[in-house]
Amino acid sequence: MLAYTGIVNEQASGIKASRGEIGTRYMINLGCLFAQESAPTVNAFEIASELTPKRMTEYGANHPAYRRLLEHDAQIGTSNGPFSLQAQMEKSIDVLDISPWQKEKLLELGLETVGEVFGATEEKLKEALYVGSKRARRMRNAAVAAVLEYLSG
Repeated sequence: MLAYTGIVNEQASGIKASRGEIGTRYMINLGCLFAQESAPTVNAFEIASELTPKRMTEYGANHPAYRRLLEHDAQIGTSNGPFSLQAQMEKSIDVLDISPWQKEKLLELGLETVGEVFGATEEKLKEALYVGSKRARRMRNAAVAAVLEYLSG
């Protein structure tokens, strides 16, 4: 979702990092960070002047920074609030920005919630009348894009 909204972009993959590990390099859109500042030009210049590709931060698979994310992920799974991911995935497909025909076909297949649409495969979509491989792929892409757009706000 971070890539879809433009907060994170993949810069390169297959990069050899320290300790001989191969990984992917991502860039973070600092504009999102600067937008929260009261005086963004001052802080942005200070941060930007210190950036260099020679001093990249590396996070391996077992980096301690991920521990907090894993603990937070466990808490999200048990959250029952109205803004939890689970609550959003249980909403009706009416909240998605897709065509009436696509909604009709999703309902025909018994896909009534955002989560069911997000988890549906192209094979499942092909079970609907008048939906072949090409149309199933288009419907799947449209549905996933609509789900990501809805979840990102």
